[in-house]
Amino acid sequence: MNKLFKVTPLIAAVLLMTLFVAPVFATGAHLWFYSVDPSTIAGYPPLVNPEPNDPNYVGVTSDPWTTESVVMVSGDWDTPFSLWIANADPQDDCYSTTLVISVNDVAAAAIAGITVTPGGAVPAWDTVVANFPLPPHGISNSAEYYGFAEIIVGNIASGSYMQITIDIALNADPVLDEAKIHFDAYGWSERDHTGGYDIFNPFSHDSTFVIPEVATIFAAGSSLIALGTYAYKRRKR
Repeated sequence: MNKLFKVTPLIAAVLLMTLFVAPVFATGAHLWFYSVDPSTIAGYPPLVNPEPNDPNYVGVTSDPWTTESVVMVSGDWDTPFSLWIANADPQDDCYSTTLVISVNDVAAAAIAGITVTPGGAVPAWDTVVANFPLPPHGISNSAEYYGFAEIIVGNIASGSYMQITIDIALNADPVLDEAKIHFDAYGWSERDHTGGYDIFNPFSHDSTFVIPEVATIFAAGSSLIALGTYAYKRRKR
């Protein structure tokens, strides 16, 4: 009898932990963003977690727009670019996958329009933060947040991915320094969905497209110069 009382608290603790942990591992209902074709990443197939396998994955930063995201840095927004959305759910297809595009103030002033393929033309920005379709992200609370738009890009089978092309049309003489576009996504595990979405990308797997600041470009250039100088000196030895 004494042994039973000694074991019971342990069993109770295990059962309690199971209640909290089981829902996390039972669904695996996540959409992952990649900045490169997932099939080019070591370990594929199956899909590998973009953290930290995507070459452009960024860990925790002080900027909510880029922290724990795959970040595409570009100096030219006139050229269409691609991102990839993968359905990491082990059993459910993702229906009516919806891309959520958020912009900061600088990007909103510079952009004349965005076309998403597949998907179509992005509708007007919704500036009401209360309508943000996903659980609160840091970007929607940031001082530079302008608004978001949603567009359905299609269905993604379990364990597969979709390439998305983003084509941005700019206003005349746009100011692009510090402009940012942030991507989220969500969908449903049932084709005829009636309730809220149940497949989405977690906070640590977003995607952001930015124009690098002059200081960032200089820092990157300085690093390359330093590495080149170091390699040259080693060869001379």
